[in-house]
Amino acid sequence: MAVYIALLRGINVGGHKKVKMDNLREIFTSMGFENVKTYIQSGNVIFEAEYQDARELTGRIEVELEGALGFAVPVIVKTAEEWQAVMEKCPFDVDALREDEKLHVSFLAEEPSREGIQKLKETESDIDEFKLQGTTAYVLCRQGYKKTVFSNTFLEKKLKVAATTRNWNSIMKIAEIGKDGG
Repeated sequence: MAVYIALLRGINVGGHKKVKMDNLREIFTSMGFENVKTYIQSGNVIFEAEYQDARELTGRIEVELEGALGFAVPVIVKTAEEWQAVMEKCPFDVDALREDEKLHVSFLAEEPSREGIQKLKETESDIDEFKLQGTTAYVLCRQGYKKTVFSNTFLEKKLKVAATTRNWNSIMKIAEIGKDGG
């Protein structure tokens, strides 16, 4: 069995697309996944399944969720190993962040085109900084995420790929849950 992390985009935000976590766990369990756990209300599901291609798994989960919930939910699936690599390859010194600085990680559904990357690089910020590594964008927000130009929506528009963003504390907590086996 392999441990996976499914990141659901856009649920329980601003009172839209409400999904209760116990319902979400039931849906994932009904798909044959084991040790299903959720973390906070923003759509983080940690589970175990027989090893399979993450893209195929993503498609299957999206179809099941739309059928069960009645609306589409974009999903990005990572293996526990990929999740660990995201933490290990972080280009920012997390321990050196000031109290008002926040680190966020945007997970991209696919690698952006060169054109998209160039458009993103043309965006400058005197306050915030980003680093792009394949399908992962690290965003250092020096005045908090609400004030950053590099929001999830902004990244999606510039890179022309679907994305979902989590703060560093969530990244760490999800990793901890994943180590416990889904």
